[in-house]
Amino acid sequence: MVKKHDSGWRMCIDYSDLNKACPKDCYPLLEIDQKLESLQGFQWKSFLDAYKGYHQILMSKNDEEKTAFYIDHDAFCYTKMSFGLKNIGSTYQRLVDSLFANQIGRNIKVYVNDMVIKSPDEQRPLLDVEEALQTLERAKMKLNPAKYTFGVEEGKFLGYYVTKEGIQPSQDKISELEGTPSPNTLRDTQWLNGKLTTLNRFISKSAKKSMPLFHTLKGCIEKNNFQWTSEAESVLQKIKRGPEINYPIIEKLVLTLIYAARRLRRYFHAHQIEALTSCPIKQVLLKPETSGRLAKWAIELGEHDISYHPKWTLYTDGASSKEGSGAGPILTSPTGEEITYALRFDFRTSNNEAEYEALLAGLRLVVKMGAQRVIALTDSRLAANQVTGEFEEKDKRMEKYVKVVQRITGSLKSFLIKQISRGNNRRADVLSKLASTCFGHLSKEVLVEVLKERSIDKRQVDSLSTAQPNWMTPIMDYLQHGILPDDHGEARKTRIRAPQYEIMGEHCIEKLAENPFKDWCIERGIEQRFTSVAHPKPTDRQRCLTGRWYRGSKSYWEKQKASR
Repeated sequence: MVKKHDSGWRMCIDYSDLNKACPKDCYPLLEIDQKLESLQGFQWKSFLDAYKGYHQILMSKNDEEKTAFYIDHDAFCYTKMSFGLKNIGSTYQRLVDSLFANQIGRNIKVYVNDMVIKSPDEQRPLLDVEEALQTLERAKMKLNPAKYTFGVEEGKFLGYYVTKEGIQPSQDKISELEGTPSPNTLRDTQWLNGKLTTLNRFISKSAKKSMPLFHTLKGCIEKNNFQWTSEAESVLQKIKRGPEINYPIIEKLVLTLIYAARRLRRYFHAHQIEALTSCPIKQVLLKPETSGRLAKWAIELGEHDISYHPKWTLYTDGASSKEGSGAGPILTSPTGEEITYALRFDFRTSNNEAEYEALLAGLRLVVKMGAQRVIALTDSRLAANQVTGEFEEKDKRMEKYVKVVQRITGSLKSFLIKQISRGNNRRADVLSKLASTCFGHLSKEVLVEVLKERSIDKRQVDSLSTAQPNWMTPIMDYLQHGILPDDHGEARKTRIRAPQYEIMGEHCIEKLAENPFKDWCIERGIEQRFTSVAHPKPTDRQRCLTGRWYRGSKSYWEKQKASR
């Protein structure tokens, strides 16, 4: 009994002699890479796994006894196909290929007992899944409920993760390889080479890098002769570190041009190439101090006629609700300057029409600014794909909108429209919702004040009017004009007290901590005077009054105590 990774158990029988007597079934199995690459371009996927797939195929009555095995004093045999037999993979693949003959290549991929249903858009997943399940039901084939997932954009298939960005390796395999110590035995080296083989598609020049590891195996004729070399250790540590990915953006863009020039060499030689970019590629390549990779790439690109042009970026979003509809285009110039405004519609629109109106409003702004190279970013999948021609216009209104967009963009030298997520289009989304909201109860001009701190964190301030001369007038004259009173004593007090105040508008403001007694005095026009501003000290009169109050209170409470 062998324990499976899902904590289940699998009984394995040694059929070595039986497999030697059986002829090999040469039914072809497609390479895993071909299966994985065929999933590219399909947004929605459903992953299925057959429940104990091999056990769902009946054995021939004449062949059942050939699978016999002993347990204690009893003999048993399989009535269904067992693990460990020579041709079970080919037999099962032939079965599923015949079952899904009408779907394979169209909306499903099958590799033995692993199946993935692929759908290009949001309308197809339910129909494709229904078709596959009906096929399985006719064949009475069962699925493993713990291993199927419906309607997802990424998932695990054949040990790899299929995502929107492409095929990614399993993180478990990467973590296992990173935590592997240096091999000490021949068996450890064989295990390590097996792990590297499963990840070879993600390792650049994997065969060349793995040669020192294979040389270690080749030189080990006997188990006792194993020797781990320093060259093999260096290769292993380099593979664990992974590739360098933190390249500067300018180097990535230049390398993109290099690859394009190599692949499209005939076009680059025959035509003038215009590169639309916001990065100063030309200035960087022409710098005298440019060296290393950039200097080498600059020489290679120098043989082509390439001109670099900055592009304008247009963010658009439209919103429609019961209260109204509006748009919020944002146009960003190559230098980073933004032109932002909100547009409210006085006519009723659907959400798709609002998105088109927002795009057209932005394009009209582009024409006014004289921009010739524009990239438009919108979160409307319908508008982006209808303008590029990937989606068909089934509504007459949508068809008219597409024609208007094409007419305006036809006068531009370069125009590209892309769909982005709503999270990356937040500013335009906020503007469109603001414009679509009804503000009939407000005036057309609404002032927005920016609070820089919480109201509870603000220090308490008191504003004193200076319409009539009062005790604050000398302080204001000193703070505003530097004028002190003629009296030497008053001038000294003014200089001491002035740092506590500041001029705000036409008022003299004193910053105070929370002090109820101070507030009470100010409300009644009572002035507090201290011998020291920072550390107030009592006067002789205050000491006398305090002593008299203390002695009187003490005498009163002693008499009250004696009378009880």
